[in-house]
Amino acid sequence: GIGYAQKKRGVDMKNKSFAPVITVFDHRGCAEHVNKEYTGPKSNDENDEMLVKVKQTKLRRDDPKFVELADRIVQETKGTFYQYPIRDVGYSK
Repeated sequence: GIGYAQKKRGVDMKNKSFAPVITVFDHRGCAEHVNKEYTGPKSNDENDEMLVKVKQTKLRRDDPKFVELADRIVQETKGTFYQYPIRDVGYSK
């Protein structure tokens, strides 16, 4: 039969084209429409107007829209994370 490592490699290869897409909905105070994104039980407070949605999405890497979005995300996040120089955290080469 097929061993665990070989099965895992097959699953990993299939999953390389997928990534989670996280969408945050915050409709607090919005009266323009009825919130339809959440369909579970209501809490009857402001939490009914907020939702975090995570969806596993197939990436279409050859799509120009995907490339544009990926480039924009890289540019926006590049300056977000400060990399400490090695000497500042007490490590030596």
